[in-house]
Amino acid sequence: AARRWTGSFNPTQSFKGAAVASERQKAYGSVDLTVSANNPNLTHVRLSVSVSMEPGLDNLGWAIHPGNCGSGDPPVMAPGTFPLMQLNANGQTTIDVDIPFTLPESGSYHVNAFRGTGTQLTDVMTCADLRRRS
Repeated sequence: AARRWTGSFNPTQSFKGAAVASERQKAYGSVDLTVSANNPNLTHVRLSVSVSMEPGLDNLGWAIHPGNCGSGDPPVMAPGTFPLMQLNANGQTTIDVDIPFTLPESGSYHVNAFRGTGTQLTDVMTCADLRRRS
């Protein structure tokens, strides 16, 4: 059976640069990673996210990271390798793409969805811890 990792996006605390109270993001979704049918060295990603709209928020970045949500570990590939996701007027987006990453057999990983083109923990809108399924 093909290797498969899945996860569910859940609301996270949003942190601002200024000294204001954090707020809980209303962000949900799912992610499914499988070995690409065309190439075992590629990973097929199906990712969908729904977020609360903010002024100027047109897209979300995302990345696969080692460790659990909130770990702050760098992504498994350069941030520019993960294609941006375009948000619709309701704050929803879906991506269905192959990326140049070989799915691991074991370990601990998560997917962050970032506000716009951000890549820092302060830019994370939602996160999904991944679990190996096969």
